[in-house]
Amino acid sequence: MVHEVLLLSLRDFLKKKRIDMGLYQCYHMYIQMRKVRNPMEANETTLSTCLFFTANRLANVLRRIVNDVFAETEIATPHVYLLIVVNQYPGITISELSEKLDVAPSTCTRFVNALVKQGILQKKQEWKTVHLSITSFGKEKTEGIDACLKNLHERCKAVIGEEAYQQLSADMWRAANQLDHA
Repeated sequence: MVHEVLLLSLRDFLKKKRIDMGLYQCYHMYIQMRKVRNPMEANETTLSTCLFFTANRLANVLRRIVNDVFAETEIATPHVYLLIVVNQYPGITISELSEKLDVAPSTCTRFVNALVKQGILQKKQEWKTVHLSITSFGKEKTEGIDACLKNLHERCKAVIGEEAYQQLSADMWRAANQLDHA
């Protein structure tokens, strides 16, 4: 609305002053382009070409699948991946763990404390450094994780195909590394 008023005023001004109408036409084209490219008028194309939106959409879809797959472990999904890393690196520190999971150290500490409280993880203090390991109860609790991971991979591959699954995972990992180091 404001642009149309400005456009009419500009046209009238240019006519009165007998100035070339090229300026009016350029401004008119600019307004038309802005109308098309206005991000608030998003459509499917705008959303599907936005990396941030599509990555979050995929994360939300996968989160629903992951929550369903890991429900039988009775361990919160974010904690599952933490346990996988601690199991692979016994004695890992919270700062190393937060780096591997790409989460803030405070978030990692909160997850670790919840798992320690449940008796799944144990902390071992060595001066100022805390090392983590899985307890025997934690090992029992996490026995089903491998089967759940396999189930998750199979469910996704069944829908998008083995090759697309592998390629998408590799492309996303590479893009995250590139953007993180840019």
